[in-house]
Amino acid sequence: MLFLSIKPQYVSKIFSGEKTVELRKRCPRSKPGDWIIVYATMPQKEIVGMVQVESIEIDEPTILWKKVKDISGLPYEDYRNYYQNSMKAVGIFIQKTTVFTSPISLADVKLKWPEFNPPQGFRYLSETQIEYVNGLLS
Repeated sequence: MLFLSIKPQYVSKIFSGEKTVELRKRCPRSKPGDWIIVYATMPQKEIVGMVQVESIEIDEPTILWKKVKDISGLPYEDYRNYYQNSMKAVGIFIQKTTVFTSPISLADVKLKWPEFNPPQGFRYLSETQIEYVNGLLS
């Protein structure tokens, strides 16, 4: 399972349905149907929900923009700045979202998982870590 760190302003757009694609420079090993844990970065610092992958597309930034401009949740200038000097752009298209009724704070995660540090981009969770996160959600 993928654990994805996202800026809070984009997290809110994802869970409101305004943003249905998450943009990255590196492609995760996720595939259609996989669920991804969403962590809102500073200042929020919370696990807020999950998204389900519809598809993943990799293309040149100018070509991907044509596909995502209306669903990316950001203006072209921000998109262009993000992909400046990049030869490829990755779009993780989202088909479903689940927002947790009670987000899990980083402080709460660290109480039971002291060595945990949220990734700057993304990381893959081990089976033990997935079980731990599932336990937090129960």
